[in-house]
Amino acid sequence: VLGSGARVFFLAKAEIENWPILGKLAKGGGTLFIKRGSGDSVRIREQITDFLKQNIPVLFFPEATTSDGRSIKKIYGRILGAAIEAQRPVQICLICYVNQQGELDMVAPFIGNISFAKHVQNVLEMPKVTAHLMALPAIATEGHTVESLTALVHENMLEGLQRLQAKVLKKPH
Repeated sequence: VLGSGARVFFLAKAEIENWPILGKLAKGGGTLFIKRGSGDSVRIREQITDFLKQNIPVLFFPEATTSDGRSIKKIYGRILGAAIEAQRPVQICLICYVNQQGELDMVAPFIGNISFAKHVQNVLEMPKVTAHLMALPAIATEGHTVESLTALVHENMLEGLQRLQAKVLKKPH
């Protein structure tokens, strides 16, 4: 949904690089792979900073995981330091998958202990779902520390998700 409208580089967990088909597609599309807890985030942050300084956007999920879309999880903001270092704004985008009953869809999100192949099969077989995308105003990074920017991103994501759900769901959560 996010990559369909603009050329961006994605940040993904290292395991995806070895996934059949998707791993090769991700690598070919310029995905940056990170090994969580390995100290690799410093090297990745440097790469992201270089991309941002060249005005090349980098997309990452600050919750470091996927969720069912009901709420925002803990934000891991270390990589936001790249935006501060490159003096580039942070653009928050929120996605809400809505089923035909006007409720949050639980098939589209890749959650739980399901295999990727089974998830793809479920998505291909599911009834119509609409993906709603909301872009929030960009956040200037000047004057921020990683901690203050992380807190602001988290606050904006929480508020934005509530607004998006109120707009697109029959019964917002």
